[in-house]
Amino acid sequence: MKRVLQVLNTIDRFGIATFLMNVYRNIDRDKVRFDFLVSRMPQSDLADELKEMGSEIFTFFPRGRNPKRHLQSLHDFFSKHASRYDAVHYHSNSFTNISFIEVAKKYGIPVRIYHSHSISTRGWYHRLFHRLNRRRLMQSGTHFLACSSAAMDWGYKKGSEAYSAARIIRNGIELARYRFNPEIRADFRRRHGLEDRFVVGHMGNFLPVKNYPFLLQVFKRLKERVPEAALLLVGDGDTSGRADTEALAKELGIADSVVFTGLLTDVVPALQAMDVYLFPSIFEGLPMSVVEAQAAGLHVVASEAIPEEAGTPETLTRLSLELPADEWVERIMACKDRQGERAVPDRLSVYDIAATCESLMKIYCEPASFSR
Repeated sequence: MKRVLQVLNTIDRFGIATFLMNVYRNIDRDKVRFDFLVSRMPQSDLADELKEMGSEIFTFFPRGRNPKRHLQSLHDFFSKHASRYDAVHYHSNSFTNISFIEVAKKYGIPVRIYHSHSISTRGWYHRLFHRLNRRRLMQSGTHFLACSSAAMDWGYKKGSEAYSAARIIRNGIELARYRFNPEIRADFRRRHGLEDRFVVGHMGNFLPVKNYPFLLQVFKRLKERVPEAALLLVGDGDTSGRADTEALAKELGIADSVVFTGLLTDVVPALQAMDVYLFPSIFEGLPMSVVEAQAAGLHVVASEAIPEEAGTPETLTRLSLELPADEWVERIMACKDRQGERAVPDRLSVYDIAATCESLMKIYCEPASFSR
C-alpha cells in the first residue's frame, strides 16, 4: 500500500478539501492511504470519517503567526514521520509558501507534488512571493498539477520548465449523485418556503473573492422584474462575511427573499431546488460548485474568472464583471425561459470522479509515468 501525505490549510466542506474528500471516498483504499497535515483540526464529523477510512490527521504551526515556529514544526513532523510516506501532495491557491515540499525533500520523501488550485491570490505580499517561489519549484518538486489551464499558468507560468512538466487533474465529482430528482427538489423547496418561487442559487464560504455585494445587486435587479424570485445562499465559513451579506440584503430591501441555509452536509438537495446558479467570483481556479450545479442540470451564470473548461456552452454562461447588473439579469431571464430543462451534457463526463482517481493513482503508484 502507498501512503500519501495530503497537505492543505484545513479540511472543511469547501474547495480543495471537498475535492480531496471526494477523491478519498472513491479511490482504491486497498492500494492508497491518505494522511493529512493541516493548520487546524477539521470539524468532528469529517475527522471521524477520515479516521474510519484509516487516516491520521496532523497539524502544523501556522506560518502567518510565526514563520520560524512554522518551519520548525515542519522539521519536527518530517523528521519523525517522513519514512512512512511514499508521496507528499501539497495543495494551495498560491505558492507563497513552498516549505512543505522543500522540507519533505530534505527528509527523503521520493514523490513530491505541487498542486495549483487557483488563478490568483489576495494581497501584494502573497502575489510577490508566489512569483518568486515559482522559479524554485523544480528544485524540490517531482510532479506539478493544476485544476485547470488557467490555474496551471498561474501556478507554474507558461513557458517555464515546471509548466512544461505540469498536468491537469480535474476536480471530479460523483456525477450520478447530482442527477435531477423532482421529489428531492419538492421536499427541499417545501422545507425552506420556496414553493412556486424562481430560485437563484449560490454556494460559497462568504469570503470577499466570492463577490457577494455584486451578487446581491444582481438579485435586487432581478427581483424588480420577477417578484417571485428568491435567493438561496448555501454555506458558511467567514463569519464577518456572512454578517456583512445579511446586513447588505436588509439594506437593499431584499432580506425577505434571501434564504441562508448555513453549512449543509449534503448540498445535492439544495442544488435540486434551484432554477439557476449564480457565481460572480473575482477569481477562481476551477470551482467545484459550478461543476456540481451543471451536474444537477442547472444553467450557470458566472464571471469570466471561471475558466471555460469548468463547463459546456450549453450550461455555462460567462460574463464580465464590468457589465452592469442588468446585463446579468438578462442572462438569468434567459435561463428562466428554459425552466424545466435539466439535461446534463455528455461533455460533463470528463468530471467523473473515477477518471480523477485513476489519474492520481498513476501518480501515486507509478510516479515515473508522470514525472519530469
